[in-house]
Amino acid sequence: DGADGAGPGPGAGSIAHLEELLGRAVPYVCQVAATLACARGCPEVRTSGLWRLAVEALVYIVEDTLPAVEKCTLRPESVSAYWQAVIGSLADVVANALLDSRQANAKPPAESDPDVLVQAVGNLLTRRLLASGAAPPEISGRAVRLLEALVGLGGEAPVVAAGAAKDSAGDAAGRLKPVRHLFDLCVKSEEAAGTAGEGDADSALSVAAMSAKGGGMLRLPARF
Repeated sequence: DGADGAGPGPGAGSIAHLEELLGRAVPYVCQVAATLACARGCPEVRTSGLWRLAVEALVYIVEDTLPAVEKCTLRPESVSAYWQAVIGSLADVVANALLDSRQANAKPPAESDPDVLVQAVGNLLTRRLLASGAAPPEISGRAVRLLEALVGLGGEAPVVAAGAAKDSAGDAAGRLKPVRHLFDLCVKSEEAAGTAGEGDADSALSVAAMSAKGGGMLRLPARF
């Protein structure tokens, strides 16, 4: 800074770095993760199981970068690019990667591997995106539609494609009822949560940590 106080403030460099990260780097990484998860043009990615790691990576990316969007004042174009990349990548994963896996999996739903990823993505949407005050209304609306699509993964597979692809305007209130079933899928006993230590609070709230533990998922109260 100059002696007269002109020039960028002490935090300007950090903000510029965050805007570059969230507005350009993160959208690109989200796109790469979604492409790997959907295994486009490379069936070996699906047979090797690498697509699962890509879905988990996407969950980590969103979870680790969202606090910066919530706590920092950034340029609108950077924030918009971030949110569009996040919701677009998640929609791609739900409509393609998770749906394709459910259709190809012959195991019962309770025993199939993709269910853990379905629950992880569902928890990310409910505990992070919909709970975030920084999420624009448009993003929240699309997140609700993705939750509706995830509910379809527990039943008829075609429901998923229809729900994830439907980003047009509609009566959101009438479409919220099926989401309560997703909350029932995200199960974590309240007794176990009550015995968790204070030091485990962050881990208990981490959707990625819940996926890695392989246990039940978070139980959310009925809201509708």
